[in-house]
Amino acid sequence: MGQGTQVGRMRLIGSLSAGQLIGWGAGFDMLSVTVRPMGEALGIAQDMLFGGLTLFMLILAFAGPSVGRLVARYGARSFLSLGAMVMALGLVLLSACQGPVGYFAAWAVIGLGGAFALSNPAYAAIVEREGGGARHAIGLMMIFTGMSAGFAWPAFTFVVENAGWRMALLLGAGLLFFVAAPLNFFGPGPRPAETAAQGREAARMPLLLPAREKRRAFVLIALFSTAFSIVGFGISPSLIELLGLAGAGPALALWLASMRSFLSISARAADLFIGRSDDPLPAAFLAGCLPLLGSVVAVVLAPSPAAAVVFVLLYGFGSGMGAVSRAVLPLGFFAPGEYALMAGRIALPQNLATAVAPLLFSLCLARLGFLAALVAIFLLTLVALMAVWGLFGLRSRVAAGAGT
Repeated sequence: MGQGTQVGRMRLIGSLSAGQLIGWGAGFDMLSVTVRPMGEALGIAQDMLFGGLTLFMLILAFAGPSVGRLVARYGARSFLSLGAMVMALGLVLLSACQGPVGYFAAWAVIGLGGAFALSNPAYAAIVEREGGGARHAIGLMMIFTGMSAGFAWPAFTFVVENAGWRMALLLGAGLLFFVAAPLNFFGPGPRPAETAAQGREAARMPLLLPAREKRRAFVLIALFSTAFSIVGFGISPSLIELLGLAGAGPALALWLASMRSFLSISARAADLFIGRSDDPLPAAFLAGCLPLLGSVVAVVLAPSPAAAVVFVLLYGFGSGMGAVSRAVLPLGFFAPGEYALMAGRIALPQNLATAVAPLLFSLCLARLGFLAALVAIFLLTLVALMAVWGLFGLRSRVAAGAGT
């Protein structure tokens, strides 16, 4: 790889990583810090305030297919930049709100901007320039974006304590408008009319899927992504309680839960530097095995601290690898030019699951208990594994048919 290509790739990954870090930190993670003073100022209960995040994810879900079509047709970078500016507008509206109507209207604007600025469009921008070999660039970007809360929480806490929550939201809006939006537009550079990645597309595609098999591949990838989203996002808000029921004391449960983000980022790094193949299926299969095994071990060992430790280790690594797998699985079955469209369609069930999973899981844990929650984790990861196994079989059938 030439030096110019390396510099271009570093600029691509660096600019998009910074844009995603700001977007998720200012447009999503900030609520964990601002929710208490906002509730006191607006007279709104905290659980109702967190409904803003649910609305945010629902809009991401329903806008996903349309955003995918637009990105596939016109390219990602303009929409990434526009989305950051719309999110900035939403934060300005949120900083000025005086009651529930203004609050949720602002979150609707933030969600609309996030549909264009966060996750899938950024992955599509990489695929436009890297083609079928974009897996490792996406994985590298996800290492940095996984740190968004670690940067956002202390920064917003400092501003809230010294200048108030409204000023903190305006700071986030400024970062989105004046930093993230330009980075999203100028960092990737224009989408080439005929990229070198597209020229290598045929070489990277090991087989050509017939239309019927494409539909099957899409359903299986969407099934994996949806099941893993429920496991990954559903457990997080209740993780401390779950670990306590597994046998960890309050201090240990808090420490183990705080380690989850570190384990997730470590798993993404391991997937990047150990899994050098462009084939995403082995990593996806391993990602499903880890939390499934963790749920079994927790049932066998609970109640004991060992059950909590083993579970959070396997769940943390598995959820980190699963996040990368959700992003890159379409590259294994669709041409790079189809990535944005397919990822946008997959975003609908995936983000719907993300929106409702925390509530469903907390209800399961509260009303049915610890064992039922672990059974739910086991069954969901089993569904994800069956989807990956189905993708293995689909690929083998098509490859065998192509060889005859």
